[in-house]
Amino acid sequence: MVVDLAPAVVARGRIAGAAQRGEQIPDDWALDAAGRSTTDPAAAMQGTVRAIGGHKGVALALLVDLLVASTTHSLLPGDAPSVYTSEGDPPRLGHLIIGIDPVGFGVADAAARTSQYLDALTSEGDAMRIPRARRRENRNRATAQGIDVAATLLDELRPARRTEQPLHGVCNSGAV
Repeated sequence: MVVDLAPAVVARGRIAGAAQRGEQIPDDWALDAAGRSTTDPAAAMQGTVRAIGGHKGVALALLVDLLVASTTHSLLPGDAPSVYTSEGDPPRLGHLIIGIDPVGFGVADAAARTSQYLDALTSEGDAMRIPRARRRENRNRATAQGIDVAATLLDELRPARRTEQPLHGVCNSGAV
């Protein structure tokens, strides 16, 4: 099983995207530089994204940030420049990959037990969902049916292309 996540309620890139489109964001996504809840994505980019899960999520985010920064010699999130601007130094953010072999803990049937559990979570009629299952479904649908992209976004993407190959997938608004 692979889990890839940031301990935030939303990816900061979604806030940057809302700022580029001139859209507001939900008031529970971010705080401005003064620590106040904001629906203004520009103010949110100057502040911080909220952690998942309230005060427990904040503690989890703090632990993850400290673990990653201390093991990768990277900057803490508050000290790193934004990855969404070309101004300033590179952000020096760290990524930590942890691999655990359950057999080393004496759990020889871990793969079978994990598969059984995940199968139960994704079975017909089960109210629980595996995180990212919706993303996988959306990606499969987009690959098969294409996606709608605003013409203004296409105009922005065309000059940024580095090859003559189209971007991954099919675009219903025109070739990229």
